Order: sequence, then C-alpha cells, then structure tokens
Amino acid sequence: MKNNKIGILISKIQNLGPVNVVRGLIKENKKYAFTVICLTNSVHKNIYDELCCLGAKIVLIPDGTWFSKILFVRNFLKEHPHNILHSHGITADMFSYFLNGVKISTIHNRLDEDYIPLFGAVKGNAIYYLHRFILRRFNHIVACSAAVQSKLKQSKVKTKITTIQNGIDITRFKTLDSDKKKLLREKHGFDSEKRIFIYCGSLSLRKNIAYLLEHLAIEKNDIFLILGDGELFRYCKDKYSKDLRYIFMGKVECPLEYYQLSDIFVSASLSEGLPLALLEAASTGCYLYVSDIEPHREIASLLGEENISMFKIKDGSYNYLQPKIKKADYNTLSDDKLYNISDKKMSNLYDKLFVSLLEQRH
Repeated sequence: MKNNKIGILISKIQNLGPVNVVRGLIKENKKYAFTVICLTNSVHKNIYDELCCLGAKIVLIPDGTWFSKILFVRNFLKEHPHNILHSHGITADMFSYFLNGVKISTIHNRLDEDYIPLFGAVKGNAIYYLHRFILRRFNHIVACSAAVQSKLKQSKVKTKITTIQNGIDITRFKTLDSDKKKLLREKHGFDSEKRIFIYCGSLSLRKNIAYLLEHLAIEKNDIFLILGDGELFRYCKDKYSKDLRYIFMGKVECPLEYYQLSDIFVSASLSEGLPLALLEAASTGCYLYVSDIEPHREIASLLGEENISMFKIKDGSYNYLQPKIKKADYNTLSDDKLYNISDKKMSNLYDKLFVSLLEQRH
C-alpha cells in the first residue's frame, strides 16, 4: 500500500489547526507515502523537521506568481504522480482546482461565518462564493465536524461530503497527577492552591474574547491565562493587564504545560469548525466552560456532559461559573472518550476514505 501516494497541499507549515491535523494524519497512517506541498515560504522549522521525521516528503514551492506556482506544482505532479491530492484551506483548494487527479478538500471552518467577520461583508461574501464554486471540482469533501458538514449542505455544496472529526495526539496531551501538577505550577511560578482558568486561541471578534473577559466571573484568588494574539490583543491587554489576575502570554508555540497546570478552559467563541484547543485542554484534564454553539455541543457528545458545561450569549442569560466549580483534578477521560478525540481515530476514518476513493478509481 506504500505504493499509494497522497499529496497534501497546505498554504504554510506553521503551528495551526489544519497543519496539526495533517501531522496527526501522517503520524498515525503508515500505509501511504505522504508528500506535503507547501504553497508559501512560511515554514516553522520544528514542524518541518517533525513532518520529515514522520516520513513525509516536503516540497516547498519557489516564490513567484500564482501562475508560476501552479505550473511548478503541475510539473512536479507530472514527474511524481500521486494517487490522491488532499488540500486544506482556501488557498490550497484554489491551487488544487487547477490540478488533475482524485482530489479531496478538508474544510476546517464554517465558510460564511469565518470569511465575513475576517474580511468584511463584500470581500468575505466574494471569498465565500469563490470557495463554494471551487469545491465543485473535488471528488470528495471532508468536514472536520458535523456542524461544518451541515453548513456546507445549507450552502448547497453538491460534492459528496463525509464528516471526519478533528483528532489530537492523546499520547502527548496527558493529564498529570496532583503531585506533578503542583511541581509544574511551581516551575511556572503559580500557587498550587489557586484556581487557574485558561484561554488559548486568537484574540479576535469571531472568538468573542472581549465578551469573555468582560463577563467571566473570576474570583479574587483566581488566575486567568490568556494565550494567543490577534487584532484585539492590544485592546484586551491594555484594559485588563493592570489586574494581576489576568496574564496575557501572547502567542505560545507549545501550550501543553499551560493546559496541564490549569483547571478550567474557557471560550466564548461565536463560530468554530471543531477546535483542537478544546480537545487538547480536555485531554490534559481541564474542565471545559464554553459558549453554546453547535461545534461545542458536538465536543460535549464526544467527552460526556460531566466534562463540559456551556453558556448562552445572545439571550443575555450568561451563566457565570459558580463557586462550586473548584480547583480540582476533574474527570480524567476514559480510554474510549480519549479515543473519540484522538488522531488515531481520525486517521482510521481518513484511511477508509482513501481506500474507497482508490477502489473507485480502479
């Protein structure tokens, strides 16, 4: 089966959700020869090295015009045929549109809910309709959640769609016992008796970070770690950093230890695909307190309601965290729930899809 080659098109090799999904797919599936085709020179060396160590071949496209880049990829694939082309994100999908072969696109977001807040109504709608048009040229679409699949169907995307939920490396994102957690807190200068909240993601309008900071009722001895940057970073930091309970960490390349030393992961996001940060935090033992949106409800079905609670935003009936949610080692997830959010499960489902497409081709 190693004779079957999968070409993965991504716009950059950075610590981003789609790249982490690609990493998990390659790590857990040794049946195929993977080539990662990066469409820009935005490359994180550590991630590049890790993909190479996992056995992937990396192809970096030289700088140039869109036409020259597409021509480069077409020539490369002509010299090195691949059985399936698998793209992630609109930039990669646009490239794949001009390529021949069996093509899959994984959609990581809810297109209209993502593009319009990011680019404005006019440009966002144009990009949304462009992406929807491009997807017609694909043999199959993978939605990273049932919520994304539902949105694609509402958008009248006619290509066949399969839901394969995002997965994480559960062997890496482990829960620490109380003694190790205490030592980790001491390492980072945090009191072992304090209750620590954590947010990890972009500080943006879609993530609703300003609302979260304004409404989350943290107590005087609590700590709130905010990991990430974005267009609202400066506004939020200027407003809250004088309160020593709020610690703005900026962008953190590896948030693992911060998850492990925290108690409660919070998010007031307005729109998601299936956020890896929530899965990572839950895998490390954090309780999840998040907005009541469809992808978060989907995560609740994977983890069990004892590990997550949700609040509504639009009706104003904001349910603050109650004092009964104390600092604790919450629910260490059972093996079956960990498997539900694992890259192993995700990779197995991708393998079934690859096999199906290869059989159809023959």
